[in-house]
Amino acid sequence: MKKFIIPASVLLLPGVAFAAALRDVFNGLGRAVDTAAPVAVALGVLYFFWGLASYIFIPDDPEKREHSRNIMIWAVIALFLVIFVWGLARVLENTLGINPSETTTR
Repeated sequence: MKKFIIPASVLLLPGVAFAAALRDVFNGLGRAVDTAAPVAVALGVLYFFWGLASYIFIPDDPEKREHSRNIMIWAVIALFLVIFVWGLARVLENTLGINPSETTTR
């Protein structure tokens, strides 16, 4: 039995270290998403309102109105994607039991 336990523990040791490193990576990604998402949402909202203001205040030029409409469309798409990624990160954190504010000790 002793002949089996020692080689098995030596073979499993890198897996334990890899799991700790993987948890640190997920914690770092979670913190990055939690930090960047509100900034990206704020920039997307500002970009949308920039397009809306240029759409309202330049009613004479159809080319500039089309450009302003495209700005608003892309801002809405960007907001959707940012909020989707933010929500996906939250779902993965809750599913995998990861807490980004938690620090691991080695």
